[in-house]
Amino acid sequence: MKFLYRILIASALVTPCFVCTSCEWFLEEDVESSIPQNTYFRTEEEAVKFLYGAYASVRSTVFGPDFFLVTDCMTDDMEYRVSTNYTYKAISALQHNKQLNTFYTVWNKLYKVVNDCNILIDRTNLLRSDEKVTYNSGNLIEAEARFIRAWAYLNLVQLWGDVPLQTLPTYNIKEDNLVPERAPAASVYAQIFSDLNFAYENLTDKPGSVIIRTDITYPLTIGKGAVRVLLARAYLIHKQYSDVVEYLQPMIDNSGDGADGAGKLYGLMASHEDVFDQRKVTENIEERKREILWTMEASKDNAIYNSWHAQIATNQKRNYNGTSYTDEELPCPTTSATGAFAPTEDLILTYDAQKDKRYQWQYKMYSQAPYSYFLPMKGYDMGATVNNQAGCNQILIRFADALLMYAEAKNELDDPSPAVEALNRVRVRAGLDPVDLADLSDVKSELRDLIMMERRHEFAHECYRIFDLRRTGTYISEMERFNRKFSELKDKGVFKVFVPQYAYRGDFTDVYVWGSSNKYPQSYHVLHPIPYLETVANKNLTQNPGY
Repeated sequence: MKFLYRILIASALVTPCFVCTSCEWFLEEDVESSIPQNTYFRTEEEAVKFLYGAYASVRSTVFGPDFFLVTDCMTDDMEYRVSTNYTYKAISALQHNKQLNTFYTVWNKLYKVVNDCNILIDRTNLLRSDEKVTYNSGNLIEAEARFIRAWAYLNLVQLWGDVPLQTLPTYNIKEDNLVPERAPAASVYAQIFSDLNFAYENLTDKPGSVIIRTDITYPLTIGKGAVRVLLARAYLIHKQYSDVVEYLQPMIDNSGDGADGAGKLYGLMASHEDVFDQRKVTENIEERKREILWTMEASKDNAIYNSWHAQIATNQKRNYNGTSYTDEELPCPTTSATGAFAPTEDLILTYDAQKDKRYQWQYKMYSQAPYSYFLPMKGYDMGATVNNQAGCNQILIRFADALLMYAEAKNELDDPSPAVEALNRVRVRAGLDPVDLADLSDVKSELRDLIMMERRHEFAHECYRIFDLRRTGTYISEMERFNRKFSELKDKGVFKVFVPQYAYRGDFTDVYVWGSSNKYPQSYHVLHPIPYLETVANKNLTQNPGY
């Protein structure tokens, strides 16, 4: 396969910028050397450095606009709103095809993650069996590698369906299997469950560390809670609700929110805003560790930054009415940001804007002729000094997902009371009224809708929406509903929408003009196209129907 030709035969070694035994740390990549093909790593320290390289591959996958494009922007939550990039516009409008490079890029990056992990698993097995090598961390490094590989394959199989299943490392592009066929999705999921079960058995509740000497400690990033959540996601796809509950129940039982969570392993931070405000990552550390279970960290100071900020931030601080935002409201100065992505009006209008604190923090309205738009604050680096050197952490797993998956599973198992209790923990933090079962006439159906809407609001612009819609079989119908609403707004004239629910701010008391674009869902959009260049390089690859 072409993606395997692109994988470097030697992987970079990285070292942490400081010794730390906590999970609140940041990896600063320091490329020391390449590992020769015939030796790769030969010590435990080289193995953990290679694991850091796998972290970096994950970060490369999720940072920037590409991953958002093939997930969030292909839903009713986000749109690419300018015309300067044909590929971005086509994907956002669901007019994509197999030849667009963005699909190829994400596919290759995910398989780069897979191959990094394959090499790591292979070599750590050899190291552990070598009596001449001092190796004290047991299965810990391999467990993290298997978790990361499972994460990559879970993304691949949900986006593309049947995909090549590679579990052996690629060392030699001439001798190794470079033209694998697509494996059935069931086989891919079987590997995902196998990897996650291995990780679950070998990881501890909190992220561990590898101690090389008394003065050298390498902190790791993944604890058992992250494994539980990823297992629950996979089981939820298969509607195995009892298994979802089995893995999440211990997390629910050992959790507490805000200050009440002291001494607990898991919980919600007191403020949803504080989870994402880059200026506050060193505050409320214990609360943060209870909610954020796996994250890719960015830094504006050392060129390891998430370029997503520059894609969503406006290039001016002008409010919709012509006034300027203060530095307190939008601290980051404007320089080279593009404001190219914006939430859809369809999403915005589903919030309870009077009460929902997530909405009140998340969206700021700005004017950029000829339309007005909302700036999503997730991904906006409030502490940056320049837009093109800004970047927020990319949170991949957090406890709120455990709560809402647990609520969904319990409801499907006809046990609504604990479902509502878990749902209300998320709602109450957001400032919403708790759901009362007595107010529901068709409990299971109405509660199902409430949970799905809560997921939409809680995880807005975190790349959850497409996976939720696809696993519930509602992707096409929801996108068709989006189109009908778009047509209704268009018939009213140039997307003029009166929004009295915003009046609580005193900002939006009149009609404003909203620039929006249509989307064109087709029945075959339940899967992404296999990248064209992959099918050219590997004749064993078949294409998904419709493309």
